[in-house]
Amino acid sequence: VFSLCYYMSEYNHAIFTSRITPLAAESYNYYAVYPVPQSIENLYTAKYTIPSTQQGGDFNGDYDIMVAEPATGDALTSGNINKLDLMFNHKMHTLKISIPEGGNALGYPIKRLEIEFPTAVAGTVAVDVRNAAAAPTLLSGANNLTLTLTEGITEGDTIYATIAPGTMTGTVRYRAYADEGRISKQGTFEVDKFFTEGHITPVRIKIPSIDAKTTLRFSIGENRLGEAIEKITIYDHNGAQV
Repeated sequence: VFSLCYYMSEYNHAIFTSRITPLAAESYNYYAVYPVPQSIENLYTAKYTIPSTQQGGDFNGDYDIMVAEPATGDALTSGNINKLDLMFNHKMHTLKISIPEGGNALGYPIKRLEIEFPTAVAGTVAVDVRNAAAAPTLLSGANNLTLTLTEGITEGDTIYATIAPGTMTGTVRYRAYADEGRISKQGTFEVDKFFTEGHITPVRIKIPSIDAKTTLRFSIGENRLGEAIEKITIYDHNGAQV
């Protein structure tokens, strides 16, 4: 595992460090991926998780899976600067989600955005470390994506999300959640697109008005039961459990 030490004067060059066992003096083929995979199978299959719940906000490089084109170089030796040129390919797709001015009919800062896609977008992703051009494989996927927004967003704000690349055709559905149980009506838009590796798709969504529902809040006053209450069951006027 190599860690960034510092950038050099040229933007696309940097020094990385690691504890290594010096290699014998000969030529080697080098393969690299970013970030550190959760697991490696059969030497060449790196696995990652693109979570279905992501912290919305700025672009998150932790999900920016990259595979380097194979490189040939001299042996790596400890205590020296070893020159190795690696060209990385981005393997995931980024959504740049924004709310236009006048586009938040909910009327409150949005703290969570739940999106349902017509195809799987998140889950376990496998990449071939030997082939930077090979498409990633979504091994187990989820169609739903939840973006948590700690600071809240509203009109004019932009957030980013990472999804697996691939073809998507159909209806995208979404709801926005604010504080105090406020939920928007469901919004939809149609999509017919191939989401390309390493690309960004701008998505402008308008948040619908509040989904008016009656919210009942129950609280326990004086407890005369004589022991701690662990469960409360509520029945409606017909005797049905709710």
